Amino acid sequence: MKTEMSMHHHPFFVCLSIAISFFASFLTLFILFVACRVKNDQFLKKAVRSVVLGGGIAAMHYISMKGTLFQLPYGQEIMRAESASLISVNSLAYILAFITMAILIMTNVIAYLERREVLRKKKLY
Repeated sequence: MKTEMSMHHHPFFVCLSIAISFFASFLTLFILFVACRVKNDQFLKKAVRSVVLGGGIAAMHYISMKGTLFQLPYGQEIMRAESASLISVNSLAYILAFITMAILIMTNVIAYLERREVLRKKKLY
């Protein structure tokens, strides 16, 4: 996309975004290496690590978006192109959410089937 807008970043939000990404990754590694020495309930620990890291990535992204400012050159106006889109914004959001969930479900089913196959082969030998 070509545009004549200039993009500026607010230093506070950039630094906050970096700090949150560092904290989330450190917390995830801490849970992995220190808190996981006990071998019980591995699924819960993996779930917590995934949520912490995913939340950190999302927080970093949205905080840096908050600190981004786009400016048009003096005298120009934003032209709306809503009538040119074939799909409404809400429909597009639902389609993307459905596709994301379908990919997630397929990935989990494949991982489950492969794990079951490996366990079955271990029992045979």
